[in-house]
Amino acid sequence: MHVTVKAPKRIEIDPYSSVAVRLTMMRDDLVLAHGSGFLWAEGHQLGVVTAWHCLTGTHPETRRSLNPEKGARPNKIAVSLLMRDLGEGTITIWLHGPESGDPMWRVHPLGSAEIDLAVIWVPNEAMPADTMTTPANALTDSPLILHVGTDLFILGYPRNLHRFGLPIWKRASLATDIDATLEEPGKRHLLVDTASRDGMSGALVIARNRGIAHFENKNMIAGGEYTRLVGVYTGRVGGADDMAAQIGIVWPMRYVRELISDGVPDDFV
Repeated sequence: MHVTVKAPKRIEIDPYSSVAVRLTMMRDDLVLAHGSGFLWAEGHQLGVVTAWHCLTGTHPETRRSLNPEKGARPNKIAVSLLMRDLGEGTITIWLHGPESGDPMWRVHPLGSAEIDLAVIWVPNEAMPADTMTTPANALTDSPLILHVGTDLFILGYPRNLHRFGLPIWKRASLATDIDATLEEPGKRHLLVDTASRDGMSGALVIARNRGIAHFENKNMIAGGEYTRLVGVYTGRVGGADDMAAQIGIVWPMRYVRELISDGVPDDFV
């Protein structure tokens, strides 16, 4: 009998899909919440960048628990990584020092109440050797011009959904002028129009252009594909109401770079 063996299915993965990591926030063995994040390489370390409130289970401004039903804060996160066989590899990161109990993550110099971002560092050797997950700063960041109404994509895990560990590309559009941010409380973030869901906090936001591309240096190129790292999505305006304004908060990439270069220990207790 002749048996035809099919070749393994080949899956083409967009390079920017390999940036996202899926986070599970836990208190010991109790799952508290799910979130999103991405990696950032710096020397011999890899940082997991996400929303501050993902690591603390606490609202950055009110300091109230985001999970009052379970009454617990996370003490570790499971970070799911994309593997070369399209399976998932997981590393566990404990969030507090074993002796001091102090937070292991770093926050922006302005503090978590001002910038809802955090990074927690792990040594390169802690990552599985066959992971495909790529640090965001290892990919091209094209200086595309952003206008109000520009299409964006949030690369995360709404309601913990994924396919082979790959993120969902949730469409959004820039809802404010790119320069409509100020260096003062409550006005540092961008606003985007998107029907977001739980699990997307901490996700990388990108702009993607195919065809004629306009760049900040006034150049224009016809043809090709260009991607800009725009920022980090950290939640909705209006909180838990799914039918509220459907406006999301995105912290511009400059705050991520400042977090990486100048991050400070968190004083949250």
